[in-house]
Amino acid sequence: MRRPADGTARGARPLSRALDVALACCALAGLASVAWWIVSAALGLGLVTFATGSMSPDYPTGSLAVSAPIALRDVRAGDVVTVQRGSGQPPITHRVVAVAVDPSGRTATVRLKGDANRVQDPQPYTVTALRRVVQPLPAAADVLRYTGSPVVIAAVAAVIAGSLGWAFWPERIRARHRGPVTTAPVGPPMGRHLA
Repeated sequence: MRRPADGTARGARPLSRALDVALACCALAGLASVAWWIVSAALGLGLVTFATGSMSPDYPTGSLAVSAPIALRDVRAGDVVTVQRGSGQPPITHRVVAVAVDPSGRTATVRLKGDANRVQDPQPYTVTALRRVVQPLPAAADVLRYTGSPVVIAAVAAVIAGSLGWAFWPERIRARHRGPVTTAPVGPPMGRHLA
């Protein structure tokens, strides 16, 4: 059985290691996603994206933050909260200027203002539930900003597909389970023969 030349073997090793590392990174990213899903489901956490600069400089455009539900009675002026607006409008995340909770505790009226805005929001919001921003994620926002381009997404998909293909390629699987091949020494033929 012929063995591959040393140069071919050496060239294949770095590629194999690189693909193994890429596959491990993909696995870790998958585990992190599962862990986030479990924690967010258990604690009611969510992600807030600041699509405009109305909350600059603390939350510039494109910023990402973690939000959690908060009881209406616990809302205080200065909290950054997300209000679900009606009429098909997207939610808004601004800082609380004033809050008045109904005696029943079921509804509250809040006045909000963006940090970068000169005036408060035009109308107060009457809400039955609020979410408060508990942790900004500037590094995650930078990652999402740079990885959101189609080129990067296509490259990541190609790396994942290549890593999976390399890991489950039939020849590689057989090579892992195949032991070293030994050949019996060649000696003179046995039995009677004519000279």
